[in-house]
This record gives sequence, structure tokens and C-alpha cells, in this order.
Amino acid sequence: MQLRKPPAPTRQDLHAMQAALEHAAPSPHELAALLGTLRTPSARGRLRAAAVADIERLRSRLHSARASVKRNTPVSKARHDLVALLTDVDRTLALLAELGETNDPKRAARLHAEAVRLEARAQAAAHALEPWLGAR
Repeated sequence: MQLRKPPAPTRQDLHAMQAALEHAAPSPHELAALLGTLRTPSARGRLRAAAVADIERLRSRLHSARASVKRNTPVSKARHDLVALLTDVDRTLALLAELGETNDPKRAARLHAEAVRLEARAQAAAHALEPWLGAR
């Protein structure tokens, strides 16, 4: 029995995926604010509450975008890659928050290694999406 490849996404599907991606992406101002709060740790040497709140806000938007893509687009390779990208970026942000709260060097090294692995996966998914989202 041969499995069928999922159909290519339609122009409307690609538009819905692009809209979800644009909704999830932080603005340059939001990124600058997050980087600013990450540069200045709290007195305990951990992430400031503002940085944690910024990370959680970004993660919430990623969750919303991922749900929107799953709900509004049929199964396709492009959809799979976009969901993988959103998932990996979300997990990377979660690891960043965990990393900012730990003082254990061994745990920090494990979290950093996992974040590097997820970054590589997210970059591969983003690269796979380029032909689809560039075709709009």
C-alpha cells in the first residue's frame, strides 16, 4: 500500500499561514524591549519579572498562531513545517525562561544544549517554508 503525499497548499492556505506567522512574530520594538530586560538580571541574578512576562506573552501568541494554522489550513508539508517552526520557537522561549531561573551550572548546560538543538530544527523548518511563503 502506497501512502499519498498531502496536497500542496492552496493560495488561500498560504495566506492563512502567513497571517498566523505575522501574528506570532514580535515587532522590532517588542524584541528590543525583551532584549533590554534580558540584559539586566534581577538582584538575585535571575530573569527580571518583566522578561518572564515578555516571554510568556510571546509564547501565548505562538500558541494562538499554531492553533490558528491547525484549525484553518488542511494538512500539507508547508503546514507541518510551520507548526514545527512555531513549536520549536515556543519551546526555545520556554528554555530561555528556565535558563534564566537556574543557578545550577549542569542544568544550565543541558538547557543551553537543548536550546541550540531546537534552534537548528527551527531554522530547518523556516528554510523548508521559504518556497511556500515566498510564493504568495
